[in-house]
Amino acid sequence: MISVSGGVIADQHTVPPSLDLDDTRTCPALPGCESCDAVDDLDVVTADLPVGVACLTLCGSCADAGDLPRFRSWSAAISRVLDHCGHLGVDADQAAAARSICG
Repeated sequence: MISVSGGVIADQHTVPPSLDLDDTRTCPALPGCESCDAVDDLDVVTADLPVGVACLTLCGSCADAGDLPRFRSWSAAISRVLDHCGHLGVDADQAAAARSICG
């Protein structure tokens, strides 16, 4: 990693120094668990999917068990990753670079 004016450069993409892919403070909660449809004990969590990090609304039971929703297509999963990037105020390249640094 090379320090670059307050950020880190990875694969030619500058990663903001404060970028935390697990930050869900700006991610909206859905009205039900995306895995089992429960409406109680909900929290917004992040999941490291094959296509990137996405935010999801899960109930405590599903979060504890690691039960993630099944996406109908790769494009649906990618869309959720891009949504999370938007919540964090970064683009997909910055998120991917941060993921490669952390992972």
